[in-house]
Amino acid sequence: MLFPEITVDSYWVSLALEPYETILLYHDHGTSEQFHSEIKSDMDLERLPSGRFSNKAFILILGYNLLRLCNRESLREDNG
Repeated sequence: MLFPEITVDSYWVSLALEPYETILLYHDHGTSEQFHSEIKSDMDLERLPSGRFSNKAFILILGYNLLRLCNRESLREDNG
C-alpha cells in the first residue's frame, strides 16, 4: 500500500501502422483464435487426423460448415 503498483505493456512490431490500428489488428487476431478454438472443441477436432496443412484446412472447413448446418436446423421454426 505504500508504493503504487504500475503496470506497463510495451510492444515492438515491424508494421507500418498507427499504434491504435496495430492494437485493433492484434485484438482481431485474438478473436479469430477464440473462434478457431471453439470450432475445434465444439466439433471434437482437437487432434486433427493429418499432419498436412491442406488436410487440416479441409477438416476444419468441413467441421465449420457442419456446425453452421446444425445451428441453422436448430433455429428452424418447424422443429418441434
